[in-house]
Amino acid sequence: MFNSKQLQQLYRYSFSLCAHKDDAYDLLQSALEKLLKRSNDSEYNLSYCRTTIRNLYIDQCRRRSILAFQPLEDELPADINEHSLEDLVIQQKTLEEIWPLFDTTDREILFLWAALGHTAQEIAEETETARGTVLSRIHRIRQKVTKYGQAVGLAEHKEGSKS
Repeated sequence: MFNSKQLQQLYRYSFSLCAHKDDAYDLLQSALEKLLKRSNDSEYNLSYCRTTIRNLYIDQCRRRSILAFQPLEDELPADINEHSLEDLVIQQKTLEEIWPLFDTTDREILFLWAALGHTAQEIAEETETARGTVLSRIHRIRQKVTKYGQAVGLAEHKEGSKS
């Protein structure tokens, strides 16, 4: 089936859609159950599993009749050996603060682009979206992050000038 690293990657993808730890586990479990019931193959494709996860998430949202954002409550999974602990805490706090700026589609594209390193063409093929749409969304994601960074920078500057 999948090794530990692949399962962790699939969990992070599920988390990027749900933005809630328990929902991500449930979504991943449902997708894996569905794959196991439908196929006798010992080899599974990550891309196919991500598509299954995305489709199950869309089905859940349709059932609830809303695409609601749930606030980030727990830490995001992280690879500590690449960053110092201090940098990791700063990045986590920043991500928690900007996460509400993104809708489900933006979070999915952000995960595929930033976390997995997919190109716009690969994202377009996997999400069955036009490449131009993916590029536009990436551009808007960058604008939101830049705007947030400028707002935080201005707030810190104002606080510093009051002292």
